[in-house]
Amino acid sequence: MKRIFVMFLFTSLLAGVSATSSALPLINGNFDSTGNYSPNTGLVNHIKLNEMTSGQWDVYDTIDGWRSGDDESGIEIQYNTVVTAHSPNFYVELDSHPTPTSNSSIRQTVFLDPGMYNLSFWYMARTNRPNDNGIDFGIYNNDSESQVPSLLSGTVDGVRADFKDWLEYSYSFQVETAADYELMFAATGEANTVGGFLDDVSIVATPEPATMLLLGFGLIGLAAIGRNNMKK
Repeated sequence: MKRIFVMFLFTSLLAGVSATSSALPLINGNFDSTGNYSPNTGLVNHIKLNEMTSGQWDVYDTIDGWRSGDDESGIEIQYNTVVTAHSPNFYVELDSHPTPTSNSSIRQTVFLDPGMYNLSFWYMARTNRPNDNGIDFGIYNNDSESQVPSLLSGTVDGVRADFKDWLEYSYSFQVETAADYELMFAATGEANTVGGFLDDVSIVATPEPATMLLLGFGLIGLAAIGRNNMKK
């Protein structure tokens, strides 16, 4: 009977951990989807996103899941142009082309329940000029007029000589109130149409320490039952 109870507890906890650590439906985190906006024609080279081939690039007001900020130059998509994407084909450069300034942002609204989360993304610097490749990031209250980061904020930067390949950046944050939040990445530094690269963005729910502690107790109970059975 004890064995059945502990097995039930372990299975329930494992299911809970699996559910809370699954990826959220962040749309087009690797920028490779062309489904909803494939007819869109680029603002600079006039390339349709679903017809873009390796070595090409263009700038778009919107792509699947993402939009640029108001009065900004747009989202520059590159198809293995300057570097090879971390994901299969596309990556983003946010220092795109001046309209009226080349530094722009990329945004997506995500609904988050209360709990612990992890934001991760892959970054690479483009130039060897200091303060030229920066990308600010943040998660904001979706209804905040002040646009002050409510959950998380930071900056990644560097020079190309420091990057032999893409580097992953990962940040934990906690949500207290279930709501829509806005995830944003924005180019910083010199606005000169060349800057840092961004790829493979994800937000994942993570189990809280108390859940992991209970799971540990369940594993200890299973081990104890196994030892008792071996003695019989």
